[in-house]
Amino acid sequence: MAKNKLIVDYEYDFSLFGIISLSKDYHLAWLINNKLGMHLKKEEDIVISFLNNENLVISNYIYETEHARLRMLKNRSEDRKSDKMSYLIPELNKFDYLIMKNGRIGDMSDQEFLRDLQKINEVQYIVSLEIDKLKSKENLIF
Repeated sequence: MAKNKLIVDYEYDFSLFGIISLSKDYHLAWLINNKLGMHLKKEEDIVISFLNNENLVISNYIYETEHARLRMLKNRSEDRKSDKMSYLIPELNKFDYLIMKNGRIGDMSDQEFLRDLQKINEVQYIVSLEIDKLKSKENLIF
């Protein structure tokens, strides 16, 4: 019997940033809120289930305006049942947090956004990432 494979070409219409920080997720969200005048708030955790009965439970913070959406995600799973360390984007396992930015927040460009986040003392490193080069980019579709 012939097998068919469904290939979906998804458009990634957001900017992605990787952050290295030892801060807890709620503390980092608070720092970003204070630095950038936003209101990132904790939303329900994102649960991604895989065929091997593994689950990723990802901490999720969102800030929305009429023209933009900012989502801060913890890259490591919150699921303590799993013995192994699981990542939302395994090839980015050096990064503690990921920020997805859709649209413009005020008149701030991506470079200005990046520069403002670099000024937060608890952010050890931040970089803009190229989504198309990620093998696990499908994990960012919610």
